[in-house]
Amino acid sequence: AEYMGILFSGLMAKIVFYMTNATGVRKTKVDIREARYLLDSKRVIYEEVDVSLIDEDEREEMWAKSKTKTLPQIFVDDEYIGGYDEMQHLEEDGLLEARLKVAPAANASAGAAAST
Repeated sequence: AEYMGILFSGLMAKIVFYMTNATGVRKTKVDIREARYLLDSKRVIYEEVDVSLIDEDEREEMWAKSKTKTLPQIFVDDEYIGGYDEMQHLEEDGLLEARLKVAPAANASAGAAAST
């Protein structure tokens, strides 16, 4: 399958990005923006969920799974991988693609493969 010039093989991971637009906390706003940018830079498909718009039971389930009440929160195949700070550390260590379950070379090789 191909999406936006990226070739995929097999099943893609389900990535859920929990965030909110209803916050006055500057760090939360910045972390949400930066996490979204980081996910977009990896060209992955993800579901964005505004926690201010979901019911209390779903919100409590998310908090329980992550064991934290900070935002943003990123889950891959129902496993909590962290918020923005954790994602940035994974990126700096070269491990983010593996945690997002995308091929590390997917971004670079898609265009090269098409031109050969």
